[in-house]
Amino acid sequence: CRVLLHGMKRSCVRPVEQGFTLLELMVAITIGALILGLGIPSFRNYLRSAELMRTSNDLLGAMYLARAEAVKRRRNVVVCFSAAPAAATPACTAGASSPGWIVYVDADSDLVVDAGETILQRRVATATGVAIASIPAGNAGYYAYAPTGFGTVLAAGAAMTGVAVCDSRGNASANGGDLSTARGLVLSAAGRPRVTRSVA
Repeated sequence: CRVLLHGMKRSCVRPVEQGFTLLELMVAITIGALILGLGIPSFRNYLRSAELMRTSNDLLGAMYLARAEAVKRRRNVVVCFSAAPAAATPACTAGASSPGWIVYVDADSDLVVDAGETILQRRVATATGVAIASIPAGNAGYYAYAPTGFGTVLAAGAAMTGVAVCDSRGNASANGGDLSTARGLVLSAAGRPRVTRSVA
């Protein structure tokens, strides 16, 4: 101890010890582990939902781009899924899942990217674990905008009326009601796209 003199008296003052005891440290680590254990699954689901929303918003933006360009250029503009959107002359992929899409001016309405037809946007593969499927089944995997800004059907086959954007959770109810874990893009006959979370 340190000896302090106060007048003629001597007093002994012990230094105050600082820090944590082993028990306090163990309790703090246990509480931290419990908080992480409860928070990580919710955070993981949040990240997955954010990726679905990003993909569906990107697709929504592609639809608005196609509509605006169709009106501006006075030509049919097509949004279609493509297995190889980065290829020099990408092809539209009919049917269900596809990793990306293209937006291009289809001057001759044949649903084929020909020489001289402008590609306005390429979207390469979506994030890992995110699947895109066009609706209804058996469609030709495209949506075309006429110069009027309305949707139009090309000779190549039935256009899609919607798009499902899912991950491994699928199209399941997130709250026991009609709020889905997936995202959807609804395409009206008038050409107005919108994002939905409805299970239906």
